[in-house]
Amino acid sequence: MSTASFLFILYNVCRMCRYFLLLFVFYLLSGFNVLAGNITHYQIYTTADGLSHRVVRDILQDRKGYLWMATWNGLCQYDGCEFSTYNKLDDGQLIGRLGSIAETENGGILCRTPQNKCYLFDPVTKRFSVPASQAFPKKQIKNPYVLKAVQNGITISDSRNTFFLSVPTKKDLSTTLHASCTDRNGNLWVNCNDVLYKISFPNEQYQYYTHIQDTDSPIYATEIRAFLHMEKEFWLAGKNGRIYMYDLHRNFIGYLSPRGDIQREPVSFGANIYSMELRHGNVWMASKGGGLFMLTPKEEGRYEIRRWTDFEGDSSIYSFAFDDRQNLWIGTYHNGLYKIAWQPNYDSLPQRVDTVAGIRHITMIDGHIAVASKKGLLIYDKDGRLEQRLCHYDCSYIYAAQDGTVYVSTMGFGLHKLVIRNGKWELESFKIPSVSSEIVLSVTEDTDGALYFIKDDSFFKYSAGQQVQIFGSNYFGRNMTFSEAAAFIRERTLWVGTVDGYLTMHLNDLSKNNPSFCWKEILVDTLHLHTDITEIEASEGQEIRISPIVLDYGYMGKIQYKYRLNPDSVWIPLAEREPIVLNGLKNGEYLLEVQYTDSKGIWSAEITTLSIDINPPFKRKMLYAGFAVVLLVSLCLVIYYRKRRRQINFDISSGTVDGQTVGLKEEEDERFLRKAEDFVRQNIANDNLTVDFLGEYLGLSRSLLYRRMKESVNKTPAQFIKDIRIREAERLLKSQKYTIAEIADMTGFCDPKYFSRVFKKETGKVPTTYLKEQE
Repeated sequence: MSTASFLFILYNVCRMCRYFLLLFVFYLLSGFNVLAGNITHYQIYTTADGLSHRVVRDILQDRKGYLWMATWNGLCQYDGCEFSTYNKLDDGQLIGRLGSIAETENGGILCRTPQNKCYLFDPVTKRFSVPASQAFPKKQIKNPYVLKAVQNGITISDSRNTFFLSVPTKKDLSTTLHASCTDRNGNLWVNCNDVLYKISFPNEQYQYYTHIQDTDSPIYATEIRAFLHMEKEFWLAGKNGRIYMYDLHRNFIGYLSPRGDIQREPVSFGANIYSMELRHGNVWMASKGGGLFMLTPKEEGRYEIRRWTDFEGDSSIYSFAFDDRQNLWIGTYHNGLYKIAWQPNYDSLPQRVDTVAGIRHITMIDGHIAVASKKGLLIYDKDGRLEQRLCHYDCSYIYAAQDGTVYVSTMGFGLHKLVIRNGKWELESFKIPSVSSEIVLSVTEDTDGALYFIKDDSFFKYSAGQQVQIFGSNYFGRNMTFSEAAAFIRERTLWVGTVDGYLTMHLNDLSKNNPSFCWKEILVDTLHLHTDITEIEASEGQEIRISPIVLDYGYMGKIQYKYRLNPDSVWIPLAEREPIVLNGLKNGEYLLEVQYTDSKGIWSAEITTLSIDINPPFKRKMLYAGFAVVLLVSLCLVIYYRKRRRQINFDISSGTVDGQTVGLKEEEDERFLRKAEDFVRQNIANDNLTVDFLGEYLGLSRSLLYRRMKESVNKTPAQFIKDIRIREAERLLKSQKYTIAEIADMTGFCDPKYFSRVFKKETGKVPTTYLKEQE
């Protein structure tokens, strides 16, 4: 072969190699799956935690939210707190190994053994039975992931990403990878290597930035005290004196130097900036100890800096504000309130207006200057004359909401609203249910009108209808410490400063988890009640134990509970797994209300209720001794009345009775019911109208009244009163003359929310819907 031929062949081989290499690269780039990283958020459960067996062959989540597992030691249930094992038939025979499970239409768990023998488990009675049919439902896909055992781990792939779970072992993982399932929280449950994994994927709702650029760059290592967002850039001011400049894609531009230019190497601005604002093309900055700055942009990457320090020796400024005449109002921390009157380029000198010390925040409200200071809240007119000093609290922040409400936060004295009454400014306390708001650092608002109150260790969202969502250590999976930087929202993203960086949260993705809630156990003394009931009947002296449970398997933290008896009572916190124990309840009707969080610490908007009816006490010996007598007498009466009815019917048919005798009972019932209804209607606005009051008016004991009502209308006295209230409410709603709150008060419901729940339960519609249908 000649040299030319060899080179020609080599050239073509190289071309073919390059062609296949390009095809391979194109395949890699065109594929949807990319390695998203190692899984770090997971939890391991073993038999030491209560798991039935190390081998789990099937996993499912039922309609209520419970997790069920088919193991080699029977059926296993998990509720987020503990495992329960069920492996025995009524005759004591062990079921043993299970291969697969499925949920039936009525909520039962159908179990199949490796020998294709089926058992049906009833979650209510906790008992197994043999179903009539041995047919097993078609297998359903339990999760959207493809799992593959590889060396030292498992790859978990969906349509977009591939994750890697490290499983250090010498075993062949392909022989121990048995079952998997995705719950409604998005967690992936996997049985592998003789343990049960709960894998939680990254939370993409927020980003926490502690590095100046990427994870390989230096950290801020300082508290972020101020933000500034502009058209093409955003700036961060650190407590270390540095100003960090970024483009809107978070590409680091550099540090702002004291000369006004931008440098890539770390440099201090020379003052700790606590507030920044863009005004008419100039950047204004207030600093602690460095005075006031105005930065005017010049050529690309450079600013002309002007500085004011003429504040009677005090150069610590935490806040400033412009009025509608472009005057600049400046709050110093030690020497009071100053004003720089508007002139071109603000060439005039600062003039002291007042000597109030400790100014933390200034804002404009209806042409007035509102000042939050350590000495209280002060209101000045447009010329700087003090109009009112409203309190002596240490006030920290003032926020005017879109609806005109002005909120004032304090350092240790809670939230307040600033209102005008009879021409005077007043502060009124503002409390948000379920939230401690003693110290609030700043407030901001989204386009929907929801408010975000920033505290030192958490923040909470307060929306219309008093719905509250709390974002703290449970949600973030770590302890947080937020800074005094004024939080803000831009393009549906919340920005909050921290002691070591800042946090952004996408509000469009901020949705409630809405986990499943149910009663795990209801006990009256030692009697187990069905957990799907909505009303409990008990006697005075009996102990009621109710165990609420939220079926939420999120990674972040523990579930929180609180409860109260009746809407006007105080909420009582309840520890996880702790039952509600009710002792000493007196004769009457009660409404138990329970509220809970999800695993991220966000409180539910819904309140779950359970009615409790306490009857007068009975002597246990009298009850048991008299039971046989009552039963015997009842049987005799039934026989007597049946014979009497047959005789009456015979007499009527034979003409010996004209029907008058039969009508006497009906007339008596009608008079009784009319008298009872008249009394209820006369007292319908009284929320203290009880069965005892009605019985006293009618001259009947509680037990006799109950029996008479059941005989006449087949209702309990309580239901009789409730029906009249609801009928009257329907009449008032049809008239369209009153508000729902007024109708609730007029019909004896002490709380509009309670009225709405009862009305919906009785009519199938909430009052607002019923009212709209009348229009």
